[in-house]
Amino acid sequence: MTLTEELLEQVRQALPEPFGLEARRSELFQTAAARQLLGNGQASADRLLRYLERRPEPSLARVAVMLLSGLPAGLFYSKLLDILARQDRDLVAAYEPGIWWVRLPAGRIARDLASLAGTAANPGILLLLQRPEAAAVHDALTDMVRSHRRPTSLNALYALDYALSPDDMPVLREVSRWSDDPAAAAFAGLRLLRLGSAEGLAGIRAGLESADQLLREATYRDLAPYLSTETVRGGRLAPARPPDTQGQVITGLLDEAARGMTRRHQHEGDADPDL
Repeated sequence: MTLTEELLEQVRQALPEPFGLEARRSELFQTAAARQLLGNGQASADRLLRYLERRPEPSLARVAVMLLSGLPAGLFYSKLLDILARQDRDLVAAYEPGIWWVRLPAGRIARDLASLAGTAANPGILLLLQRPEAAAVHDALTDMVRSHRRPTSLNALYALDYALSPDDMPVLREVSRWSDDPAAAAFAGLRLLRLGSAEGLAGIRAGLESADQLLREATYRDLAPYLSTETVRGGRLAPARPPDTQGQVITGLLDEAARGMTRRHQHEGDADPDL
């Protein structure tokens, strides 16, 4: 283990619990190891960037990105994006939350990430936009969704979920009809239900009838809030079983979900906002 790795490991071990990290992140920069890693300005930035270029173990890469955020952005930000463009999915995930701690406007970071995902042909970067800051790149994400390229469209759809509004119903209807991408179609259909529309049931059916058992299970789990308690507890659908043996059950579930969606939205509309 190199000295840089030893120091990063010391910082990692001193990190607060994940749920307390944001509130207590200043403590990260007060450790002796962090002060040693950050005490030389540009030289410190270059040291951590060289470490990230070697595609290290993700848990230590995560610490390195967090530490870089404690330095002025001009010392490292452009180079950090260059490195991020070449990272695989696991290392991209390691840039969370540090990339958002960089001392720049969150909207600029969001725009840079969306642009990088396109120019670097690395759709994994869109995973970093699964947060409210996605609203700053809403239109760019919509264009990526409509590109109908896998996995770009699905990753963009996951990010767009954090900035959805009724104005997005046309693109969701479009995606819910994609017969060649059941994961995206099911996700879009479920989000249409959340927005009060049953026009995406074909996409939900695609998820429930997918050859991928994990997708069938995830789709059924997300559909459950629109079904009665009796239906869910009764286990009318068995996602582990071949979907071609459960066509009638799926049809019945979709009909019930459409009714359940209507009841939910009527209830929300009738609720007194002052209560």
